[in-house]
Amino acid sequence: MSDEEQRKRLVAVLKAYLEREGKRVDQKMPGATTEQKTETVGRRLHEEMQAARNNAAVADLTATLRGKKLVRGQNESARDYSGGGGYYHEEAEAIWLRADNTFRYEKRTFSSVSAGGLSLPRERCTAAGGSWVVEIAKGEPHLTLRSKGRLFASWQTRDGGHGLQYLNGQPWERFKL
Repeated sequence: MSDEEQRKRLVAVLKAYLEREGKRVDQKMPGATTEQKTETVGRRLHEEMQAARNNAAVADLTATLRGKKLVRGQNESARDYSGGGGYYHEEAEAIWLRADNTFRYEKRTFSSVSAGGLSLPRERCTAAGGSWVVEIAKGEPHLTLRSKGRLFASWQTRDGGHGLQYLNGQPWERFKL
């Protein structure tokens, strides 16, 4: 189909929609002015277009994330060269997003403080599982995790291109399971 044919088809679909909505508004708002009716039809068209865009974004992101593992890690260290002490902290998170819309989440943290020849290491691991979904929240797509029927976590998300996913603006690596 050529660009001109596509344009004509879209114009015909829009015209049919406006006629249908105009009749509906005439029935629901018999005493309203033309301006009020036009505003109502315009608002409804805008809402339906936004809903269609949101549905497409949810479908695209769901397809992108299904069967993937998201990984994020960071570390920091500091050393006191005068006294021989130091600090080290490492944090790693991983989310397995299975094709059946279940997930596994793990967060591992390790930190160590040393001074005067003594070292105090600490390690923690948090794990959870449940269901995942991409949904619109606050007007933006969110990756939402639920565990045991309760909200576990929710991040605003967007596709960062090949192998990269952003959760709340933070880059996570994305791998196939």
